[in-house]
Amino acid sequence: YYRETILLCGNRFKNIKANAYSNIGIIHLDHDRPDSALFYFRKNLSLRYSSGVEDANLPVVLSNMAHAMTRLKLNDSAEYYYLMAFSMRQKSIDLRGLSITASGISDFYRGVNKPEKALVYARISLMYASKIAAGNEMKDSYRALLESFAAVKKFDSAFYYQRMYYLWKDSLLNNEKSVEVMKKEAAFVFEKKEQDLKHENELKQAELEKQKIITTLIGGGGSILLLLLIIAIRSYRAKQKANREIEHQKNIIETKQVEILDSIRYAKRIQQ
Repeated sequence: YYRETILLCGNRFKNIKANAYSNIGIIHLDHDRPDSALFYFRKNLSLRYSSGVEDANLPVVLSNMAHAMTRLKLNDSAEYYYLMAFSMRQKSIDLRGLSITASGISDFYRGVNKPEKALVYARISLMYASKIAAGNEMKDSYRALLESFAAVKKFDSAFYYQRMYYLWKDSLLNNEKSVEVMKKEAAFVFEKKEQDLKHENELKQAELEKQKIITTLIGGGGSILLLLLIIAIRSYRAKQKANREIEHQKNIIETKQVEILDSIRYAKRIQQ
């Protein structure tokens, strides 16, 4: 993905391209390939310097380079880039960044067996972290202090900062747990509201279906009644027509009977 980003950028979007190089370097560093990581960090740095691109990420790149050099045992170069990163942080007055970088420098000096310098930067890290009450940075500063005091064999101080380290660690863990509990509670409330809303919608839908059925039945019943009425009217008219026909035939028959009786009477008079 990052390589495709670099290809797509071409000679444009140099800041994005530089960040892609840095991200590839971090991946190599995470996979314990510091030589490859350093190659990509240098590509990042070269691109920034050649294009005049400078931003808040530059001290991070320098610190990452120093970390890769430390793994490669290039201690002098690592120290140079760590201190350069710290100097850039001071110019930008980035207190959190200063605390993080100072903690990293403390770890570096402790790793190259310079515990006194490690102690100096551990204290600097705590100083900047305290100004902004940054939880993770406070915890890392206390860790750097306890390990630095242990390295100079000041175990009482190391024990004190060990206690502070675990206090902050537990505090952060509790905060994380509290946040997790709040997230779960919020998720439960949201889910409950969704279920209630779904149930309410189902009730409304059921009511609509009920009304629809009633309307259909009423409409259907009305149609049936209308049909029955039409049939009844037609039946009544047919019956009236039949009655009229019967009455007509009855009249014809009565007329014929009268004619026949008259004929018989006339015949009898002739015979007499």
